[in-house]
Order: sequence, then C-alpha cells, then structure tokens
Amino acid sequence: MPSRELVLVIAIASLIPFQSRAQSSYGQQLSKLNQQITEAYLNHDTAGLMHLYAQNAVSMPEYHVALFGKRAIAEYERAWQDSAKVKSYSRRTVDAIQTGNYLTETGVFSMRFSPHAKTAGYEGKYLAVWQVKPHGALKLLWEISGSNTHLERTDLPLSSSEISKTARVPKTKASRTSATVQSLNDEIAELVVQRKGAEFGKYYADDAIYAPYDMPMLTGKTAIDAYYREHEDPNNLIRAARINALSVIPAGEYVLE
Repeated sequence: MPSRELVLVIAIASLIPFQSRAQSSYGQQLSKLNQQITEAYLNHDTAGLMHLYAQNAVSMPEYHVALFGKRAIAEYERAWQDSAKVKSYSRRTVDAIQTGNYLTETGVFSMRFSPHAKTAGYEGKYLAVWQVKPHGALKLLWEISGSNTHLERTDLPLSSSEISKTARVPKTKASRTSATVQSLNDEIAELVVQRKGAEFGKYYADDAIYAPYDMPMLTGKTAIDAYYREHEDPNNLIRAARINALSVIPAGEYVLE
C-alpha cells in the first residue's frame, strides 16, 4: 500500500442514536441539486457549480488538502475542470438526515473523465452538509469524497499537498460541546495507536454510515465493527495519532463536526 496520511473523519458526532431521517420534501430538492452539479461538470460551468456553495464552505477533495472558503474552492474547481474533460457524471443520494438547520447527505457518484490524454473511471462515495437557509433553500457548507477502489495520486488532476494561497484554516471556537467532541477524538486517537479495533464500535450509532478509504461506504454498526476489527491490525505499528476538530456546530439533537 502506498504511504498515505491516516485521517479519521467523523462528519456527525451524534450525542444520541439517529431517530429520524430527513423529510421527504428534501428528496426532490437534493435530486435537483445533484443534477445541477452533474450538468456543471459536464458543461465546464464552474460559476454554476459555485453558486451552490456557502461563502464559508469547506471542501476535502481526494488526495488534496482541505479547502477553506468559497474562493479557495472556486480556484480548485476551475483548475480541475481546466485539467480534465468530464465525459459522464452521475451522483445519487443514499441517505439524508436533517439536523437543526442543516441537512447531512451521503451518496454515491460515478464519473468518466479524460486526464493526461486517457479516459479514466472514478466511482466513489461522498458526504455533503447543506445549510438550510430561510424559505428552505440549501447551500453547500461541507463536503468530502473518496474512491471506492484504490487510486494512485497521479490518477486524479491536481492531486497535491500544496495549500492554496486563498485557503485560511479556521480556528475552533472553544465551548463545552467542542471540548466534549475533542475528548472523544482523543479517545479514538488513542485506540488507533493501541490498534484496538474491537473497541471502535461503541462510538457508532446502530445505523451509522462510515466511508473508509478505497472501498464503498459501510452501513450499520455491525459492518463498521467488523471493518475495524480487521483494519486495526495490532501488528501494524502507529506511533502517534491526532484528530482535531476544526469546526463544531450544535444542531438540535446532533453535533456536526
């Protein structure tokens, strides 16, 4: 396996088990938004794509540092679309849950594009957090995506560790909630170092969704537990791990991280 920074991303730190999924009224809206994203990539329409983002959006592309703010994301997307011709693209919502004034969507995507004078396939999963604006409009606040299979860094355009000049990493606002989340992150980081995969399951809701590197998303605590028991091999040494929350938002019965 190639060297790769290990990052555990917990998009929703739920303080209670999931109880209600997003109202069906958002289903059609998400479908329409996904169609707009699809058309933007097919038509090389960066401006149309960026219309969907909030000003303080965060994007985490595969094999790339996180992008903070609409300006940094626009710079990246413009360069990405200039580097590749998208021949086909589709994305579909798998699950969505409303958390206060936010809508958290998990989904799958499939793309064929031509980088470096060849056609490549790219299938994966994504998580998107939409901010529910007045009158029900949605703006994309956070997003992260990853492939279902192993990709080399060179398989994707703009795969780089260089931080954009327009990127500004936000500082976490201290609160009792952020301290609680960071405490949980510290516990998980220690389990990573100790390679105690059998103990990860207790941090997940029964119907949790987890998106590991290089494989399709896992649904349900049982599947996630099995993954960690296999993945956290005690024979593989990890000297240190650190998980930092850059943003923590209380959202009704949930916490978005």
